[in-house]
Amino acid sequence: MGAFDQAARFAAQADPAAVLGQLAAAADLTFREWLDTRTIPLPGGPDRTADLVAALDAPTGGPALLVLEFQSQHDPNKLHVTLEEVGILRGQCPEPVLDMTLPGGFGTRHAPLVWNVADCDAAAALNGAAAGTVPWGTLF
Repeated sequence: MGAFDQAARFAAQADPAAVLGQLAAAADLTFREWLDTRTIPLPGGPDRTADLVAALDAPTGGPALLVLEFQSQHDPNKLHVTLEEVGILRGQCPEPVLDMTLPGGFGTRHAPLVWNVADCDAAAALNGAAAGTVPWGTLF
């Protein structure tokens, strides 16, 4: 983390209302607390620690997380980094759609086509591949 990130992080933690006032108001959210979101990277993956993550309360009573990344200059890859950070913070998603949109329409909605191979019958796949009725590529 560079000097700018450190200073911005310190200032934001010292006065959350100044930093989050406009952002939280736009989505009708209330600041609750700062969260420590240091994570262990996946093997071979980069370290991902958001500059700051705010826990907020939505008017519906549900929680919301706001990932903050402070920049002293434009970084064209920052959107990719923040999406990865959000995915790590969200963790396992048992729902078929990951909807992290806020009342004001801000946020992320992700609706992937999911094939959960853990639900498949492994014995049937092996027998089908051996019999030539199922492509061998299905075994992967």
